[in-house]
Amino acid sequence: MAEQNQQTDQTPEEGEPHRGYPGKQPDYDAFHVRDGNNGKSYWNRVGIAYKHKDEKGLTIDLDSVPVDGKITLRERAEQIMDQRDKSQQTAPQQAQERNHGPQR
Repeated sequence: MAEQNQQTDQTPEEGEPHRGYPGKQPDYDAFHVRDGNNGKSYWNRVGIAYKHKDEKGLTIDLDSVPVDGKITLRERAEQIMDQRDKSQQTAPQQAQERNHGPQR
């Protein structure tokens, strides 16, 4: 009897690998953004995306496809936080160099 691929209908939470790429974390979240009547935008997460090894493309894995066909890709929140942490670590040293010159 042939094995069946079991897939889940749920998009993985942050930090959780996706079904088709074991051990690899997504680089982007995919959203459908809809404008509301009250001037607000409503974001619905519809999938994830991975950078290719050569960084010249993406693989997009969707759990649903928006009727209007528009998808917005955003860096994952954990990547944004990592970048902020790195910049905050270098900011005090850069500020000191601006104010007092490079350390000797």
